[in-house]
Amino acid sequence: MSGYLDTGLLSPVSAGTAAEAELSDAAWLQAMLDAEAALAAAQADIGVLPRGAADVIARAAAGHGIDVRAVALSARETANPVVGLIKELSRVVDEIEPSATDYVHRGSTSQDILDTGAMIVAKRVLGIVATDLGYTADALAELAGAHSGTVMAARTLATQAVPTTFGLKASGWRQLILEARARCGRAGGCAAGISWWGGRNSCRISGICGAARSRSGSVRREAERGIRGQDRAGRIRPAVACAAYPDSGYRQYDGICDGCTREVRGRCADVEPHRDCRGGGAGSAGAWGVLGYAT
Repeated sequence: MSGYLDTGLLSPVSAGTAAEAELSDAAWLQAMLDAEAALAAAQADIGVLPRGAADVIARAAAGHGIDVRAVALSARETANPVVGLIKELSRVVDEIEPSATDYVHRGSTSQDILDTGAMIVAKRVLGIVATDLGYTADALAELAGAHSGTVMAARTLATQAVPTTFGLKASGWRQLILEARARCGRAGGCAAGISWWGGRNSCRISGICGAARSRSGSVRREAERGIRGQDRAGRIRPAVACAAYPDSGYRQYDGICDGCTREVRGRCADVEPHRDCRGGGAGSAGAWGVLGYAT
């Protein structure tokens, strides 16, 4: 692949993380190529294209000869990157074995490949996020245990209330993290299917075996096995219906962390010396902190 990369210059929070790598242009491109390779392998498994052609497509789909920039520029004319990707993939396949070119992208649409690629990307990133959430939950469990007897003032409507412990507060944060991790798990299950219905929702292998629905189902199952390592049929549309789950799980995680930061700032404002918009007591200063003005 060519060297056009998103370096994360304006995204310092995500720059250098494992999730960033799985959301890069190169990762998206590879996910779509993985879908193409799985489709060809599935068709070879049921005998609708030569095994040798599927192997050549798999070699080409490793992505090393694909020009990412060329694919991106082609999307200006086609409104999606798949058309340009298929041209690039066909070019690389032709360089390896010209006779295999006719079997590239057979029986699928641009939407099939783009949607399936999106679910591959989502599933990979959700695994990373779920792991990070697990680490966060473990850290909060240690914090809750260490401060089970650390007395502090509770809050009600941004003002001090009856006493509680910092351990109980940390335990509450941990419960929210565990809920976010469970959401990521449910979303990962939703992102398990593939999109493969052919043109106009015909549910057929266009140009290969007409309206033979039984073989269409076989290809779908084999392709999903190639992508997931499991034999379970599914569709992308239910997965897209669950697309709110990855986003909502991430936003819940982000909101929990932001809430913790704001609360700690508010408690610092209760005890630090008074200055404009900082310190000054338990009432208004605490409220300023919770609202984010104690910085």
